[in-house]
Amino acid sequence: MCSNANRATTDKLRVIGLSLNLVFLGLLFALVWTISRLLIRETEGGRSSNPSSGARLVSQIDGVSHPLRAKTTLGRDPSSDVLLTDEFCSAQHAVIEWRGGRWMLTDLRSTNGTTVNAISVHETEVQKGDIIGLGRHDFTVEG
Repeated sequence: MCSNANRATTDKLRVIGLSLNLVFLGLLFALVWTISRLLIRETEGGRSSNPSSGARLVSQIDGVSHPLRAKTTLGRDPSSDVLLTDEFCSAQHAVIEWRGGRWMLTDLRSTNGTTVNAISVHETEVQKGDIIGLGRHDFTVEG
């Protein structure tokens, strides 16, 4: 009788042990899955998740280079990161932001609009080699 009680206790312990192993494996899988999803989302298909990767705007007029920050404002307003001295540019003409692992250009309802590679845009992704037009200014995206 004692051996049956021991056997029942041993069987219960085995079931509890297997259950704990399954719970542990499930939690481990969930952790690995979550980390992998975060890494994929951050890199967005291999793109850097770091906006300080050396990206910059280079003026086609005078060759001046303007580093892109997480949020870079462009316009005639003296507080703009890239000051545009052109009456065809608005005070707050456009902004370039690092969002979702990519540089996004948004026209801020400027009077004369914004172009990327000679195409009028409201909001679009910009990449190395693109030419951004603001008033009489053209900038090449580099880096």
